[in-house]
Amino acid sequence: MLAGNTTSIRATVRLTGTTVTSHNVSSLLAELTRRPDCTGVLHAPILLADHLDQHGSPIDYARRRALFTCRSRFIDPEQWRDLQRRLRSNPLADPAHAQQ
Repeated sequence: MLAGNTTSIRATVRLTGTTVTSHNVSSLLAELTRRPDCTGVLHAPILLADHLDQHGSPIDYARRRALFTCRSRFIDPEQWRDLQRRLRSNPLADPAHAQQ
């Protein structure tokens, strides 16, 4: 939403319904701009935005945000631990990680 757009960072963050703050986004972008080794990182969203402008997205992100951002919990801790065991993933990961 930021590549090639005149919408402010604050308004963009509000539109996405994320818990990330506009300050965090602004700080990250400023850091990426300062670092000469991050040119590719900054170029990738521009290429992606151009592609999506031309071809659209197979995912309806507005619908996805409406379905998932209003829930206080997506998966309960016991289901999360069971899923980790079945997938043999890191058993030390906090169930709160699933909510993120």
